[in-house]
Amino acid sequence: MKHFFLKSILCSCLTIVALQMQAQVTTDNSLTITQLVNEVLLGDGVVATNITYNGSAALANTVSMHNGKFYAGNSPFPIDTGLVMATAGIDIIHGGMGNQSENYQNDPDLVAISGGFEMNNCSVIEFDFTVNSDSLVFEYIFASAEYPGFTCSNYNDVFGFFLSGPGIMGPFTGDAANIALIPNSDIPVGVNTVNSGTPSGGSPANCLEVNPNFVEDSQYFVENPPANSITIPGHTVVLTARAAIECGGTYHIKLAIGNATDNILQSAVFLKAGSFSASGQVFASVEPFLPGIDLTQTPFDGVVVAGCFSPFLQFTRPEGAPVGSVTVDYGGTAEEGVDYEIAPGSSQFSFSDGVDTLNFFINTFPNPGAADTVFLEFYISYEACGGTVTDTISIPIIQPYEISGTGEDVVVICPADSVVVTAQGVGGVQPYDYNWVGINPGASVLVGVPEVEQYFVYEILDQCEFQTIVDSVLVTNNIPDPLQMNIPQPTAPLCPSEPVLITAVVANGNGEYFFNWNPVASATNSVWVEFVLPTEITLTVTDSCGTQVSDSVLIEYPQYDSLLVTFTRPTNNCPDGPLELEAVISGGGGDVQFNWTQDLGEGEFVNGDSEQLAVIIPRAGKNIYSVEVTDRCHRQNFFGFTPGIASHTDSLQIIYLENIPNVITPNGDGMNDIFVIEGIQEFKDARVEIYDRWGRMVYESSSYPAGDPTIIHSEGFGGAVIKDGTYFYVVNIDNGECVKSGNLQVLAGRD
Repeated sequence: MKHFFLKSILCSCLTIVALQMQAQVTTDNSLTITQLVNEVLLGDGVVATNITYNGSAALANTVSMHNGKFYAGNSPFPIDTGLVMATAGIDIIHGGMGNQSENYQNDPDLVAISGGFEMNNCSVIEFDFTVNSDSLVFEYIFASAEYPGFTCSNYNDVFGFFLSGPGIMGPFTGDAANIALIPNSDIPVGVNTVNSGTPSGGSPANCLEVNPNFVEDSQYFVENPPANSITIPGHTVVLTARAAIECGGTYHIKLAIGNATDNILQSAVFLKAGSFSASGQVFASVEPFLPGIDLTQTPFDGVVVAGCFSPFLQFTRPEGAPVGSVTVDYGGTAEEGVDYEIAPGSSQFSFSDGVDTLNFFINTFPNPGAADTVFLEFYISYEACGGTVTDTISIPIIQPYEISGTGEDVVVICPADSVVVTAQGVGGVQPYDYNWVGINPGASVLVGVPEVEQYFVYEILDQCEFQTIVDSVLVTNNIPDPLQMNIPQPTAPLCPSEPVLITAVVANGNGEYFFNWNPVASATNSVWVEFVLPTEITLTVTDSCGTQVSDSVLIEYPQYDSLLVTFTRPTNNCPDGPLELEAVISGGGGDVQFNWTQDLGEGEFVNGDSEQLAVIIPRAGKNIYSVEVTDRCHRQNFFGFTPGIASHTDSLQIIYLENIPNVITPNGDGMNDIFVIEGIQEFKDARVEIYDRWGRMVYESSSYPAGDPTIIHSEGFGGAVIKDGTYFYVVNIDNGECVKSGNLQVLAGRD
C-alpha cells in the first residue's frame, strides 16, 4: 500500500535540483553496501535480503571505497543520481587516484565475460530479492579510462549483472544469466564490445572476437566531453537491463565490475537510483495539490486542507507492464458532497498503449461541523501475476486553520538613512504574501528613519487565504549626537627627552570608543610621547556604530647644543691665599647647577660649592679641584631615557706653598734651624736655590724635601759656614708651574 508516493518523488526531485547547482559530478562513500542497495538502488516492488559484498555478509555492513552514491549536479551527465561501482575507488570519476586496498581478484563470471583475462580490483555486490511482478528492469551506464587508448586490447575491463532463480538457465555461477547486454543481443557490455568503433592500442581482432558488430554498436558509445565534469574519457549511453521473472519468486543477482589484465586505468558503472524495480505492477499515489505551490512543508506534506488543497490521485505502471485496467472504489469518514467531490468520470480506468499514468483531481470543502480530521479512502484493485492485487490510499482532510504573524520592533542607534523592518508569518501554507501599508511588499522592507518614532503596518496572507493578519512594527530613533573628538595642544616640552601627555576630548557617538593612535599606541584617550624630532601625533576614534573621526597635533621638541664647562684659568697657579675659580659653560638646556669638589687636598670653599664662581683656600702642596655642571634636562632624566644633553666636568690643579720662612736661626738648638717649605715634598720637580747678597749661589736642590737637614749650624749652606746675613731664595715647582722667591735672614750668632 502506497501513501503520497508521488509527493516523495517530487521531494527527491527538488533535492536533485539543489544538488545540480554544484559544478561537477560528486560522490558520497559514507553509506554501507546494505544502505546503497536498499536506499539508493532499489525501486518499487523489490525487497532485498542476504546482501553480501565480495563474498562476505559482514562486508555488506561496512563502507567500501569502491562503491558509493553519485550526484550529477548541473553537469550534462545523463543520470542524475544513483549507485556507482568502481574498480579502484569512486574518487576516480572526479580526478582521484583510487584505492586498491580492496583488490578482490578473479571473480569467475567476470573472467568468463572478459575473454579469460585475469581480473583485478573487482567490486561484487550480491543479494536475494522478491518481486510481485513478472518482469525486472533497471538502467545503467558503463564508463572506463581504457577509452580511447586501449580499445581492442588485452585490457578489456567489463562488468556484469548476473541473475539467477526460477526460470533462469544461464552459463554463469548458479546457472545465472548476464542481463547487462548490448541492446537486442546477448553480448556483454565491456571496453572491447562497446567503444568508438576505431581500434586503439590493440588489434581489431580482439574486438571482433567478442563482438562482430562492434563498429555498428559504437552508436551506444559517448566520448565524454569536458563539460560532463567527470575525468573518465568515455562511457556508454544509458542502457536498460531487463529480465522476465515469475511473480513472487525469489531471485539472486550479482552486480560485478573489474580491471582486466592489470590494475590501472579504472572503470566504473553507474546505476540509476530506484531503477532496480518491478515491472507489471500498478503503483497508486496521491499528492495534495495547490496550483503553483510545492506542498512539502510541515505539517501540510501529509494532509489535505479542506477548501484549499485539491488532492491529485495518480496510478502508474512501469513502462511496458501488461496491466491494462484498474478498479477504484472510495469511502471513509469524509462525506461526499459535503467534505469533497470527485471530478466527473468513470472509476474504471484503462492503460492504452504508450500511456503509463492515469490521474484525476478531487475538490474539497470546508465543513465546520465535521471533526478536525476526516479521511477519504480509495480502494484500488487490478489483475496481475495471475491474481487480484489491491491497494488502499487514505487521504486525511483537515479543516481550515488560523495563522499568526510577528514583527520585531526596531530601535535605531547608529546613523542611517533607512532601516529594515521584518514581519514573519506563523502557521499556514507558505510562501506568505506580505504587504506593508504604503510601502513595497515583502517580508523585509526598507523604511526611512523617523525623527522620533513611527509605526509601520503590515498584512500577512498565506496561500490558502483563509484570513489576513494585520499588525505593526515600531521604529524608534535613538541615534545619539554625532561623534566628536579633538586633541587640545599640550604644553610644549622644555627638554628633548621630556615626555608629553596628550589627552583627546571625545564626546557623543554610540557605545564604546576604540582609539587608534599613530605612530604611538594606546587603548585610551591619553598617550605619552617622547621624541627628539618634531612629531605629528594622529588619533582616529571609532565608536560602536563604526563612525570615525580624526585629529592630530604637532609636538615640537627643543634642540640644544651639548653642555660644556671649562675653568677660567687663574693667572697665578700658586697663590699666596684665597683664589677665585670660575666655571665657564656653553650649550645645555635650561638652568644649570654647579657642584664643586676638591679631589686632592683639604682646602676650603669660602663661598660654598654651588655657585659658578668658587672662592677657595687651598692647602699646602697639590690641590685638584673639579666642577660638575648639570642642566635642567639632564637632571630630570625623564622616563629613564638617557638624554642627549649630558652633564660636564672639568678639573684644575692648584699649587699652594704655605709659610715659607724669611728668618732661620741655625745655631743647633733644634729650633728654627732648617729652611722648611711646607707642601714642597709632594712634587718630584721641586728646585730650591739660595744666593748670598753678592748673587753667588750658596745652595741648590732639584728635589727639595720640604726641609733640608744639612742646613744646620755646623755645616751651613753646602757645607760652608753659615754667616749671619741676608740671602735670596728661589723656589721653582714643575719647571716653572709655580715660582716663589724672597729674602731669607740668617741669624746664627756669628759674623
